[in-house]
Amino acid sequence: MVDFQSRSTRRDDTGGKSETETAADEVSEADTAGDDDGGETPFAYAVVSVENSQSVETDGPGNAVLECIETAGGTITTRELIQPSYDGVQSSVQTLVNRDDVDAIVTVGGTGVAPTDVTVDALIPLFDKALPGFGERYRALANDTQETVIANRSTAGIIDTVPVFAVPGTVDGATTAVSQLVIPEAKELAEAARIETGDN
Repeated sequence: MVDFQSRSTRRDDTGGKSETETAADEVSEADTAGDDDGGETPFAYAVVSVENSQSVETDGPGNAVLECIETAGGTITTRELIQPSYDGVQSSVQTLVNRDDVDAIVTVGGTGVAPTDVTVDALIPLFDKALPGFGERYRALANDTQETVIANRSTAGIIDTVPVFAVPGTVDGATTAVSQLVIPEAKELAEAARIETGDN
């Protein structure tokens, strides 16, 4: 797991920081020192790649997701690479949902029909509210560039107040899903979920 920073976000009303601040957090504070325009805290993502026998350095789809998010002005709180496992996916996502410095979660990979494609199966029972329109819209977009989209089960939902998006484990698929759907929708979804539950 690569933990890029430790910081408070809109889900932490105390404004307090953890005892251990990472270098990324310190750099972020230095970059915003003296900024009087009252700019809001960047929207923060956790990225979880569900892959077999890859390293972070060679995780092309995961790297593509990070690039999309950072190019759009978002921040990456943490990045994980885990083996395909039903329990592993659930444990990782539930831990991230409970973090105050994660506004949204993107899982990468495991959205197909192979025996090791367990991401969607693991996430669906965790959703407080499913967002089927995400998968429908992704498959409509992907239909222009892929021979078939029937086997793709990309989906999304809300866990607690955190939007969670399961995107394909290919560079093109992950890029399409994140740049055209996740980034335009994630912040609004998170804000709406907090209002509805009173956690705002």
